[in-house]
Amino acid sequence: MGRAEGFAMKNGVAVSFMDGLGNGLGYSLILLLVAFVRELFGSGKLYGVTVLPLTTEGGWFEANGLLLLPPSASS
Repeated sequence: MGRAEGFAMKNGVAVSFMDGLGNGLGYSLILLLVAFVRELFGSGKLYGVTVLPLTTEGGWFEANGLLLLPPSASS
């Protein structure tokens, strides 16, 4: 917030709006990328479709269940 406010004080409305939009989209893309990687390596599936066959199903991938837990819930 501090960076966005500092930028907005020194620039016009249109430029500040585009800056905020770009920051929001960038943050959203990072969250989606992290979720994609965690789901893929945590369960071997994406949208319920098996991408990495699990060893329990005769495949080669050993799922990492720790990646499926919520952040800070590793105990």
